[in-house]
Amino acid sequence: LVGAEDVVVRRFKKGGALEAQIDAKNCVVDRLSKSGWSDGPTVVTHGKTVFAGRGVYFSASEGYVKVFHDADIVSEDLKFGGVYP
Repeated sequence: LVGAEDVVVRRFKKGGALEAQIDAKNCVVDRLSKSGWSDGPTVVTHGKTVFAGRGVYFSASEGYVKVFHDADIVSEDLKFGGVYP
């Protein structure tokens, strides 16, 4: 586990282009599971979608973000109609 303040986590596509970025005030990241938790202000950007809030859990390996407080989601490319558990 890695814990820090003012954290920036970046995920890159093959070829080096930025795929996703997390900017968090206070954050704990588990490098093994590729997941993390931030209790402070957090912004997650993935493509043209931005998730912002406090109390944010993210999992890069499972491909999701959960915002527990003050959620704000802005997207230009959300796709609906998928299969949800």
